[in-house]
Amino acid sequence: MADSSFRRPIHATVYNDVFNPLRGLYGKRINIVHGIRREVVTWSDYHSARDYLRDSLKSCLALGLDSDKEGILSLIDQALVNPSTREKLSSAVKEGLARLGW
Repeated sequence: MADSSFRRPIHATVYNDVFNPLRGLYGKRINIVHGIRREVVTWSDYHSARDYLRDSLKSCLALGLDSDKEGILSLIDQALVNPSTREKLSSAVKEGLARLGW
């Protein structure tokens, strides 16, 4: 099991705007699926999960225009620790979305 004290450097805004809300949604999912405790799932939760999923799929489709699966995964891995690669990833997603008309 990975050491939970190890964290890759992540921009604070991304952590607060994406990871924390997704962690909350995933916590609700765990409780529901494993019967740990009852959870109240709101329409806001549903819409948030749907929006994150939609954006993730669109980004993957945009990246897939010029890269194969291994290339995409490698770029994402490198972007986690390298700010210049993170900018390259962001630009590639924006360009791909524009090419797709999104």
